Amino acid sequence: MVYEHFNNHFHGYVVENCLQVLEIISELTPEQIEAKRKIQVYFKTAKSSTKVEKPFLEMFVEPAELSFDSLIRRFID
Repeated sequence: MVYEHFNNHFHGYVVENCLQVLEIISELTPEQIEAKRKIQVYFKTAKSSTKVEKPFLEMFVEPAELSFDSLIRRFID
């Protein structure tokens, strides 16, 4: 038995990565093969039609909370 933990990348690659690992360690079911094909088609077309914005800190924290003190408080009790 194999357990794997996947951390979802902000682009959403976790589903494709999971199916790739399953393919390496075992044979995919017909449903999994079709899901993998759809995902690969989606990412090929999405890359050409969608511009991904580079993430920056203000996307996750209000600008007023960007001081060192307020940021460090998020990581300590």
